[in-house]
Amino acid sequence: MTNQEKLRQMLVMQDEMNTIVNPDWKNAGYAWYRAVWVELAEIMDPIFKWWKKVDPDWQQLELEAVDIFHFGLSDMLLHSNIEEISERYSEATEVPLGERASIGEIHAAVESLLESTIVRKEFDMSNFMDLCDVMGITFDSLYKQYVGKNILNRFRQSRGYQDGTYIKNWNGLEDNEVLSKILDTLTPDIDDVPGYLMSALDSAYQEVCATV
Repeated sequence: MTNQEKLRQMLVMQDEMNTIVNPDWKNAGYAWYRAVWVELAEIMDPIFKWWKKVDPDWQQLELEAVDIFHFGLSDMLLHSNIEEISERYSEATEVPLGERASIGEIHAAVESLLESTIVRKEFDMSNFMDLCDVMGITFDSLYKQYVGKNILNRFRQSRGYQDGTYIKNWNGLEDNEVLSKILDTLTPDIDDVPGYLMSALDSAYQEVCATV
């Protein structure tokens, strides 16, 4: 799949997920851009404190960026359609395969995205991809983590997450930790990544239910 095709798939998946939660989500008045800047604060919090030694969990910060992308995709879908968005931002998805930049450069990228989000009250895809770049997050990694979290959210919803019957601890591991292990098994020859992840989660969850 090209990056443009991956972006299109993520947009489709986000629309479907939002529709599961609220079939009329586009008219619900959700302020997705506010969720973006709240999550940006989560990225900034562990990396700006000069008055004490910090040891950021970069894997966790990448997951924060993935959460931002969920909200960002939702916001873009309020203003345009899937085909237009995937075409418009196809070049922006070509993130260089560079290493993580300096803390100062990451600060600047966070603040740039924060500023554009608050001023425009919209998600800024180009600035977001710049942030991914300086954080060392490739588009392939963003895609893998996004699809994984999206499928886990769907799985939770289908197994009673809203009514409280869902089991989040799977034999000593939280479900997101189980997902992380499953993501590590992905190989380039797997064409249907969402289907593979859903099947793997279902198999693992059946084992959990069998022991309850």
